[in-house]
Amino acid sequence: MVSHGGNCVAYAKAVTGIQLSGNAGLWWSNAAGHYDRGQEPQIGSILVFKSSGHMRSGHVAVVSGIVGPREILLDHANWVRGRVTKAMAAIDMSPRNDWTSVKVLGDRPEAGGQRDNPTFGFIYLRNPSSGIAEASTDISDTRHARIRAAHSHAASHHERMLVADATPVAAARADDVKPVHKHKAEPH
Repeated sequence: MVSHGGNCVAYAKAVTGIQLSGNAGLWWSNAAGHYDRGQEPQIGSILVFKSSGHMRSGHVAVVSGIVGPREILLDHANWVRGRVTKAMAAIDMSPRNDWTSVKVLGDRPEAGGQRDNPTFGFIYLRNPSSGIAEASTDISDTRHARIRAAHSHAASHHERMLVADATPVAAARADDVKPVHKHKAEPH
C-alpha cells in the first residue's frame, strides 16, 4: 500500500512510476522532452497545479476516472492535510474547457472546494499503472453523487456567467470544444 499522505510528489511517483524531480509546481516544465503533455485528461495522467498563494510548491494529482467532459476524479496526497484522498471530484472551470483552472470538490470547503485552482495541464505516462483505473471505484456512488450535487450550483453558475459574457469569438470557441472520451472502470 502506498502511503505518502503528506507529500503529493512522493505519492504520484509511487503510484505512477513517473521519473521527474523537483517540487510539484516544476513538474510541468521538467516533463518537457521526457513525457507528453496536454489539456485533455486521461486515466493515469497527472494533473499539475501551478504554484500559487495557497500552494506555494504547486500540487500534483493522478487522474483515476473521467466522469464527463468537465469532471474527473483525482487521487492525491496532502490535498487534505496529511492524507491520501482517492476519487475526489474535480471540475474544469476554465473558460476554454482546457483544464487550466479546476475546482476540487471535497467534503471540506477548506480543502479547496470553494476556490478555482490554476493548473498547467496533464502529463501523460507511457505505461500507466494498471491499479490507477481501479481507484475510481474507491468512492461510493452515493457519496460521489452527494458531493456533485452540493457543488453543481457553483459549476452551473460559472457556465451561466460564461454564456452571459460570451462574445461571438468566445461562443465560437465553445462550439469547438471536443468531448472527452469516457473510460469505463474495469471490475475488480
